[in-house]
Amino acid sequence: EVSYEWDFGDGNKNQGVEVLHAYKEPGYYDVTLNIDDGVEQSIETVTDAYKTQSDNAIKMISEINDNTDSVLNTVKDSVKISNDAIHQTTESMKESVDASMSEISEKIVNGFNNSMTNIEQLQQKFNENIEGTILQIDDALRQELEKSLQSLGTQLASLSKRFVDDYADLTSRMQQVVNMAES
Repeated sequence: EVSYEWDFGDGNKNQGVEVLHAYKEPGYYDVTLNIDDGVEQSIETVTDAYKTQSDNAIKMISEINDNTDSVLNTVKDSVKISNDAIHQTTESMKESVDASMSEISEKIVNGFNNSMTNIEQLQQKFNENIEGTILQIDDALRQELEKSLQSLGTQLASLSKRFVDDYADLTSRMQQVVNMAES
């Protein structure tokens, strides 16, 4: 609804589309007509609602920013704590690995040294066994050679005896032939 408000400039006011007014004294007066079609009030209502909504939005954004800052600080603290824990765990694992490597290296060196000692002992025993075996083989060969030589000597003596026995008669005849040829 449209309203009309007249201000006649002499302190008197009236409302309506058409009004009558009589001035008490002649002169120049500033007459003002205010027409209110409700748009201005609607604009004020919309503006107030917008301002309220804007204030609420700013408040919510501020709360979100505060909450976001709080969450980010919490996440930042959690990440720092996690990084510290990871760093400590990594350092602990590194120390453990270093200790294990040192222990393993020491065991490898000790095992290698023990193996070398065992190999040297086995080599010494092998050399002793070889020397013993060589001496046994040498003694067995010597005994076998003695037997063979004795057997050969016996066989030669037997052969010589047969030779003498077989050819003694021939030798005596040859001696007679030689004696005859000399005489």
